Amino acid sequence: MTNKILTKEEKSCEKHFELINRRLQTGRYEVKLPLSDSADKLCDSYHTAKAKFLALEQRLLKQPQPKKDYSEFLEEYVQLGHMTQLDEAEVKKECRNIYMPHHGILKETSSTTKLRVVFNGSEKISNGVSLNDILMIGPKVQDDLCDIVQRFRLHRIVMSADVAKMYRQVWVHPEGRCLQRILWRKTHDQTITTYELNTVRYGTASAPFLATRCL
Repeated sequence: MTNKILTKEEKSCEKHFELINRRLQTGRYEVKLPLSDSADKLCDSYHTAKAKFLALEQRLLKQPQPKKDYSEFLEEYVQLGHMTQLDEAEVKKECRNIYMPHHGILKETSSTTKLRVVFNGSEKISNGVSLNDILMIGPKVQDDLCDIVQRFRLHRIVMSADVAKMYRQVWVHPEGRCLQRILWRKTHDQTITTYELNTVRYGTASAPFLATRCL
């Protein structure tokens, strides 16, 4: 990590990472979400998430191709183990949970996935608090782009690489996954189902730090 003066919260977030997170036998990292405040501050979020999901569903019904792409994106999440469907008993377990609305971002210039589903960790719940409000952002880990470009000029050959699904390569500790719930169903006639996201995901304040710190 680059040498710079860190704020009190950034130091706390870095210490949290060093003490609590671990590397699994598979080689992947497992992290705990770095909370800056108690999860008890979070209250009912289900009804907001459900209302936004129903509105999303109505929009997708009028757009066959985006609806297909949306379903395939989330189906891949399930197949890769990046999110898990919960049964009724698991949903009703006594725990502090948060349901996040989600929506699609279309990027026509992408050579791979043109539609990406984004989970909104900034959605305010019934008491005006969001998940991102109680997550530490963490310090900036990577060097400034200007510094990187200048280093490139010092060598005849440079290498660059892209990490596929970078955020989703990092697992979230099972205890924290209840803070990453979403609602989904493939077709309008199915029952709305609760899923838990098992990996770090874009849309949360701590995701960039957690992913780049593991890298």
